[in-house]
Amino acid sequence: MLDALRASVSRAVQDYLDPPQDIVTEDVETRKEPVTNIGELRGQEDAKIGILIAAYGQHDVLMIGPPGEGKTFLASTVPGFLPTLTPQEIQERYACLQDRSTLRPFVVAGATSSETDLVGGGRTCPRPGLVTQAHGGILFMDELPHFEKEVLDALRGPMSNGFAEITRAGITATFPARFMLIAAMNPCPCGYSGYLNGLSCDCSTATIARYQRRISGPILDRIDILLRMSSTTATEFLSEAVPGQSENFLSRIKEATEFRELNRDQYFPNSNIPGHDAANQNSSLLKWHESGLSEFKKVIDEPKFSGRKRVRLAKVARSYADLMFDEHITAEHISAVLHYTDSNLMER
Repeated sequence: MLDALRASVSRAVQDYLDPPQDIVTEDVETRKEPVTNIGELRGQEDAKIGILIAAYGQHDVLMIGPPGEGKTFLASTVPGFLPTLTPQEIQERYACLQDRSTLRPFVVAGATSSETDLVGGGRTCPRPGLVTQAHGGILFMDELPHFEKEVLDALRGPMSNGFAEITRAGITATFPARFMLIAAMNPCPCGYSGYLNGLSCDCSTATIARYQRRISGPILDRIDILLRMSSTTATEFLSEAVPGQSENFLSRIKEATEFRELNRDQYFPNSNIPGHDAANQNSSLLKWHESGLSEFKKVIDEPKFSGRKRVRLAKVARSYADLMFDEHITAEHISAVLHYTDSNLMER
């Protein structure tokens, strides 16, 4: 039995090292058109810009806001902004999942998911979980505080390392798990704290604090962008959809990608810039302008800025600068994205 299981794992490894000939390995192009028009969402312009930055840099995102304001819809637009899988990612997915698709997956994790469902497990043979099914694509987790705390904390390893290691019956398997996390949550159990707009919140301060503490600091520290969704006004609700907004976003992302590759010879998303580059004033990947470095130093000198939060701010600012086609990160770029990187969930 154990020999058969080891052989199964061995075959998966061999498929990764020597993929079948009919696996697509040629260069792939960016998806030709978005699946969903982000312009159908009325209002929420600040959140849309946040999604644009996140999709371009492939940054993890947490959206917080009242029910029915477009959090799930925004998440659904992101696949249309992403390039198709690279040949290496196709090989990795085929080795573990026998999946030959070139499109980046969009995997939804339900709030009832167990740690085994999410990270992987199995009674005898190690089996990949949702984080591996989302490898190279998006893992969407709605109602984030409704997940069990230990399930959320199990994300820490894959989010930091890009893989999930599973041991069963004396067999250890390492599955790839590099994904873009998009999560969503209400600000409180009733959903309306800080977003009155004619609706009152019945939750006490203590209740709200307990609800938000279900998401641990280490998990929040690993999420690059926080989007606070506002309540849509009557004028916004009745406004016309913005035609072609997704096409405009996709065009911008393509141009920014070409700009990045030409100016920095960087062929990977900014979310993968090594963390130690944030501490390097002469980083060839971040490329600081004097004003940007000065503003960055001033901002991160506050006690609330952890090491990961400093790295997060630097990477998101780099993505924003790319989208503005600016070679160097300036003070204006830092100021523009600072509110996106504030992991304090409590509405101010």
